[in-house]
Amino acid sequence: MASSTIRAEARAMTTAIDPSPLFALSLLPYLLFLRWVGRCQSVPPLAKWGFRLTLLFVIVTVAAAILAMRLSGGELVDVDWLHGGAEAFLTLSNALVVLGFAQRIRAFKMNNS
Repeated sequence: MASSTIRAEARAMTTAIDPSPLFALSLLPYLLFLRWVGRCQSVPPLAKWGFRLTLLFVIVTVAAAILAMRLSGGELVDVDWLHGGAEAFLTLSNALVVLGFAQRIRAFKMNNS
């Protein structure tokens, strides 16, 4: 019972805060980071694609959140199939970053042994 009350109060607090300005502000530093990564020779190409795909994750998540609101009247987190689908893009981008750096480390070890 206390858990549901706490959860309801937490939702009330988060719905009172509009995250849109924070999202817009966070986009510029990430775009600058992508520009730096694109020019950086030490970042593997596969990892660069992973970092770029994070933007696709953001776009898919925004679209899925809008769809969740229209279909169920709720938040994205409440619609499992949409939430899982959006999170799959984050998993894909993270996997590419990890695989890219793993390849770079493996190549480094082979060249130095």
